[in-house]
Parts: sequence; structure tokens; C-alpha cells
Amino acid sequence: MKKLKGPFGMNTVEVYTKPWCGFCSMVKRLLNNKNISFIEIDVGANPQLKQAMLEKSNRHTFPQVFLNGEHIGDCMELYNLDRKGLFDKLFLS
Repeated sequence: MKKLKGPFGMNTVEVYTKPWCGFCSMVKRLLNNKNISFIEIDVGANPQLKQAMLEKSNRHTFPQVFLNGEHIGDCMELYNLDRKGLFDKLFLS
């Protein structure tokens, strides 16, 4: 798995969420536990943001996570990356 770098070597993590989403809470908790800063994009009251997420990820489920503009996946995919030891390589190295 290759490391995706943002401008100036810093990572930009975007998490598309919606209110009252347990999977969204799980992803935010994982990122926070690993001290990874992220931008939360709450699409609850903004259909345009939801449409942008759909266009970027081609997925309807929440949350959707992007690293430097590249779609990484949803909650289960992030936890699978962590379980396989790939999460830290992708996000932290």
C-alpha cells in the first residue's frame, strides 16, 4: 500500500459524516485515538455535500474517508486496515 502525501508532506483527512451515525463515531474515535487530525464534513443538512461525497466515492454509506483526496473507504474498511497493520503505514508513516 503506497503512502499518499499531501502538500508539504502533511496529510489531509476528510471524513464525510451524518448526525446520529454510529459508524461515523467509530471512525472519528479511531482517528482521534491515533492522533490523526481530520476535517469532518457533516452532510446532514446539506444535500450538496452529500452529492459531492457520492461523486467522489461512488458510495451511499456513511462515513466515507478520504486521504489527500483519495478515497480510502468506510468504517469497516478503516478497521480492517488497522487490524491488518496497514492503517498506520498509510496514515502515519
